[in-house]
Amino acid sequence: MSLAWKDYLSRPAEFQALLAKLLGVDSTDAGLEYLDKDTIEAIRRLNLDTSLMRDSYLRGYQLFAAKFLVVQRKMLLGDEMGLGKTLQAISAAAHVCAKNKMRKGTARVLIVAPASLLINWEREIQKFSLLRAFVAHGQQRASASKEWNTRGGMLITTYETLRTLDLREPTMVIVDEAHMIKNPEAQRTKAVVEQLEVAEYAMLMTGTPIENKLDEFSTLLTLLDPEMGQESSKVTSPREFKRIIAPLYLRRNQSDVLDELPEKVEATDWVELTQRDREIYREAIVDGAWMAARRAAMISGPNSAKMTRIRELVEEAREEGRNVLIFSYFRDVLDLLQREFHQCSVGIIDGSVSAGRRQKLVDALGNSGHLLLAQITAGGVGLNIQHSSVVIFTEVQVKPSLEDQAIARSHRMGQINVVNVHRIAGRNTIDERLLEIVANKREVFNKFAREAESARIYDAKDITEIKIAQSIIESERIRLGIRSTTPVTIGNPTDSGQNASPSAKSPSRSAQSKRNNR
Repeated sequence: MSLAWKDYLSRPAEFQALLAKLLGVDSTDAGLEYLDKDTIEAIRRLNLDTSLMRDSYLRGYQLFAAKFLVVQRKMLLGDEMGLGKTLQAISAAAHVCAKNKMRKGTARVLIVAPASLLINWEREIQKFSLLRAFVAHGQQRASASKEWNTRGGMLITTYETLRTLDLREPTMVIVDEAHMIKNPEAQRTKAVVEQLEVAEYAMLMTGTPIENKLDEFSTLLTLLDPEMGQESSKVTSPREFKRIIAPLYLRRNQSDVLDELPEKVEATDWVELTQRDREIYREAIVDGAWMAARRAAMISGPNSAKMTRIRELVEEAREEGRNVLIFSYFRDVLDLLQREFHQCSVGIIDGSVSAGRRQKLVDALGNSGHLLLAQITAGGVGLNIQHSSVVIFTEVQVKPSLEDQAIARSHRMGQINVVNVHRIAGRNTIDERLLEIVANKREVFNKFAREAESARIYDAKDITEIKIAQSIIESERIRLGIRSTTPVTIGNPTDSGQNASPSAKSPSRSAQSKRNNR
């Protein structure tokens, strides 16, 4: 392999950005249908100061977003996952810091993100800019915030830590994974709002402004512009909604701006449950055990229906020299997978794994093993894993945004291979009904939050997981001829014993007493 090709493989996103610029094929117009012409022209006229940037070639759409924030002062950046929102935010911050430096002032940029993303922000700032980065977390929180108060620069902290810090007024606030502050009554939201209200510039970043209901979108807008948020919450027409939010909201989709991004091929791999799988599944439905029913086709043992299919996919990827990401909502499922694939797995990422350790596991993928396991609520955000090209979900997710974020770990700028996505679903199980509900949620997002135009929409009401579970399990009881009034419960995905079917581990001691309900 030549040195030039090795260099390309080590940083393909940068080379692709430079090539697009040289060929003049970079797109800047996507997502601007509802923004007025005067604002667009003001953004295009702005000369972004990149004197504090290094080793970065901004794509046209990325440059436009950075200038959008500078001109509009407040924005909700909703770009699809994988388009480089972090770099866009750093570029805008570098401009503001450079201008303040010219005026002999000190700019203070506050970045609020989940704990798992702190190391990624620090690395990206150091890689692409000359700005000072301070991490206010753990034992270093007090000293880091004190130094930032004095010297300025970039302070990176978590939602939880922010509430404990004594900070000077920030010049700019950047909020990553901003859908985490969709609840206006939450303490983390109030802590962020306190900083947003005094900052001259503010950027909320999320590829999923709608997770369950449209009100979540309006809530985020309210944090930036209360009047706009109130107005947007009253409309039902997608066209009118987009017109109202255009001065604050910018979203581009991968298909609009990344012509060179390889194809993403998605498939639902249906499996027939084994006899043991069906026994576990039936007992879970009788018990109203939602979480146990969701993973029934995985936990019966090494020959379960889903494990068999996953084994085939992992072996196929190994033969083709491809790296694999496997996501599950459940920690005990990941433990089963780790035991099954211990010879080729680099490890498990879950909520207990530190940010530094997560990055080491990502770096190990393709070196010490070709498989990485991740709990979707932890490994599905903030990690760049372009050197994987096979993504597997062991079960259907309740929130489509979880899947989208997880896929975007692999299918993003810098990916050079076709990405194959496999959803493993059990026939004649709750997976079928859950897929229908997920499709409806995607429709709400596509009509309101994506740039594509649509006509009208039904009332987008919140559908909580417990309501989904109750509805689906009741339908399954009817289909299976089960007479049971046992309440439906939802357990803890990080606790392998919580809400698990007893028969997954040993013969059920309660099976005889429950037989009358079957």
